[in-house]
Amino acid sequence: MSNVTQAWLADPTHILGLLVEITAKNVSTATETTFYLSNIGYTTTSADVTYLPIISGNIQTTESLTLDGSLSMSFGDIRIANYNGDLDDWLDRTKYIWDSRAVQVYLGDPTWVAATLADVHTVFEKVFDGIIEDVDSSEREFINVKVRDKLNRLNYPISDNKLGIYGTWANGQTNQDTIRPLVFGEVFNSSPVLVDPAQLEYMFNDTNVGTQITSTTTGTNLITCTSTQGFVLNAPVVFTFSTTAYPSTFGNLVSGTTYYVKTINSGTTFTVSATSGGTPFALTSANLTTTGSLINGVQAEVNVYSTELAIEIRDNGVPIYTDVTVYGTTVTSTAATTNQITCASTQNLSVGMSIIFDTSIGNIVAGTTYYVKTIVSTTVFTISQLADGNNIVLTTATASGTIRVRNINRPDRAIVNLTTGKFTLKSPPEGTVTMSLQGLKNSVDLSGTGTAGLLSTYTNNIANIITLIVTQYGQVSNRLTSSDLDLVNLRAFVAANTAAVGIVLKDRVNVLEVCQKLASSANAQLFFNRLGLLQLLQLGTPTSDAVMSITDGDILHHSLHISNKTKIVAATKVGYALNYTPQTALAGSIPSDANYMFNDEWYSKTVTDTAVESTYKLDSTPVQKDTNLIRGSDASALATTLNNYFKVPHTVYAFTGTAKLLYLKLGQQVTLTHNRFGLRDGKTGQVITLSPNWADGTINVEVII
Repeated sequence: MSNVTQAWLADPTHILGLLVEITAKNVSTATETTFYLSNIGYTTTSADVTYLPIISGNIQTTESLTLDGSLSMSFGDIRIANYNGDLDDWLDRTKYIWDSRAVQVYLGDPTWVAATLADVHTVFEKVFDGIIEDVDSSEREFINVKVRDKLNRLNYPISDNKLGIYGTWANGQTNQDTIRPLVFGEVFNSSPVLVDPAQLEYMFNDTNVGTQITSTTTGTNLITCTSTQGFVLNAPVVFTFSTTAYPSTFGNLVSGTTYYVKTINSGTTFTVSATSGGTPFALTSANLTTTGSLINGVQAEVNVYSTELAIEIRDNGVPIYTDVTVYGTTVTSTAATTNQITCASTQNLSVGMSIIFDTSIGNIVAGTTYYVKTIVSTTVFTISQLADGNNIVLTTATASGTIRVRNINRPDRAIVNLTTGKFTLKSPPEGTVTMSLQGLKNSVDLSGTGTAGLLSTYTNNIANIITLIVTQYGQVSNRLTSSDLDLVNLRAFVAANTAAVGIVLKDRVNVLEVCQKLASSANAQLFFNRLGLLQLLQLGTPTSDAVMSITDGDILHHSLHISNKTKIVAATKVGYALNYTPQTALAGSIPSDANYMFNDEWYSKTVTDTAVESTYKLDSTPVQKDTNLIRGSDASALATTLNNYFKVPHTVYAFTGTAKLLYLKLGQQVTLTHNRFGLRDGKTGQVITLSPNWADGTINVEVII
């Protein structure tokens, strides 16, 4: 706990000191170097660190919660004195690299005693934790360090994992640079990537890490590749290459055989074993060969994840594969006398349907065809041996494991591998192949006692998917860890926002863009607080922080003014259940009343307040807000929330506050009382902008009421 308190901030005798730590890469030494700066000068009693008094003027950062839901980064500028040009080398990129390096700012009193650097971090209060965007000079005698919050760490592609050289192509492969598809949550009618036309093999989800092999080395048994990024020890790895170019093996590796990652020796080298946990596999030396002007490539696929469920595969809209869970149910028990079967749900069953059981139970024989006789309830049914026969006589039994019941007519023209994220068709398609699926079987533990560790479980929750992406995807050096997450905020968000979402990523899109898109499906925005912790904040839903009372005495004289007013909205339209492959002219076997499912890109829900529409003479045809929601009920709830908020006029009040308000938090609820603008009796609002001036002990604030 730091020495900074509300009483100290309000004490007119205090001295506001700022200690700044900035990091750069020293090009000549290839090391990360930290510089210690301040506006007052400070040295620990052990003299292990000295903060040079060269910061000039104010340090002011700005953080905002936008009215339109768009992303807003916190930003600021640190002005450093360079009167004699002593720091000119900082501007030379051949000597220092500042991009995306860490910056921390601490607040305190120079009279406070700290023995070591670690003590400084305890005694002084961290008020900013972000990264450096750039270092330049706007004036001859000063250097400017441009700082941003950690959102900039997420401004990198979520995946650069390309398909690479794969499959057999009659006229040569042309899609080797295609980004492999990534699926989070549940999606409808996505187009998988054809990866091997000779085998009718498609990729629908990237559960592997792919890399190109360049050589193998005998003795060390090292395999050299383009990158080992994302590799996991003991993960299965399969090498594929042309057996024409390499008739026997490549460095003793056999094409299509499963090996296991034994060691990860560097960013470009690794070894394998023939069995999980086994000894290193003995290699011979090999290098890539060429045929004419073409390189005979060798591809490695390291399996690190799995997919939850391939719901359905379609050929021009016609189902050609459906998972057994869609066309059936699971049995829990059978009962004598009533001859009834209890199951998880009878939703996918109908009277007369021919079914089979995959395990024998209660006088039912596995693999034998039966017929649904009656649907007794949502969880109970009976069966007969013949289509028009009597109920079969059962004995009482309880399932000891999972017993599946499936429709015998379930389409089954594909072999699906959830582990590799691929499927192979049993016969050529007649048209466009699409599928609906539940994506990566991976999530982050955000339970009440969870520590943000990885779980091998599927999730379609907004906060959980965002946390998974920011910690496991994007540029490795910029990925967040559990120490970068506000677990209290994220856990609360998970509990309060249970809407299901899904998204397919097939292009080189940034982590930041994807995560903000997911967050907006819950009217939320990504934000890093002053401690550098990721949060999800919502306009109209205050944080759990205590309500702060702000009165005339907390506002600098004549600084209060109106800075913005929201536009009145009478209707809100939310798009959901995105159709990733809109299709027309589908096969004639598709029922005409189902064509709209494939024709239209979106389902939508619209909420309208006719009284507001009439009062304000507004148009009742709103612009659709696209989301990643998959359920109509969640889309209706979001549309209602947004409409209820914006159908009421809101005013944004801006002012400069005293030191007492320096510890206001973005999204916090406040009560604003003032003798102007109808605030005499006090009104409750939400903080949407904060711009603290730590050197002066003031803060610019915006509150929406």
